[in-house]
Amino acid sequence: MRALIEHVTPGRWEQVRKPVPEELRDTALWQVPIEEASAKARSGTTLDPESDFGWPVWAGHIPARLVFGAPVPADHLPRSIDPAGRDVMVNPAFGDISPAASGRPG
Repeated sequence: MRALIEHVTPGRWEQVRKPVPEELRDTALWQVPIEEASAKARSGTTLDPESDFGWPVWAGHIPARLVFGAPVPADHLPRSIDPAGRDVMVNPAFGDISPAASGRPG
């Protein structure tokens, strides 16, 4: 556990309290290759015991968001017209993806 913590955050092991036997019993570290992954999320504050509140180290969480940007048309599209000369139908949720909106010549 110390090696992992020192790898991710060098010097941190000496800054925080050491795990008690009960925490070590309830914690396992495994080294496995990751081919697929999923995540579990929760909200709210940390679940630290009250005895940890006096430690002079930061505790908390960092909110993460997934934000989509404006669509970017493929380089090979000269303009938003299909081969038959018709306007290309685009889902309105994508906004204006015409060459003028993308800054590319049409």
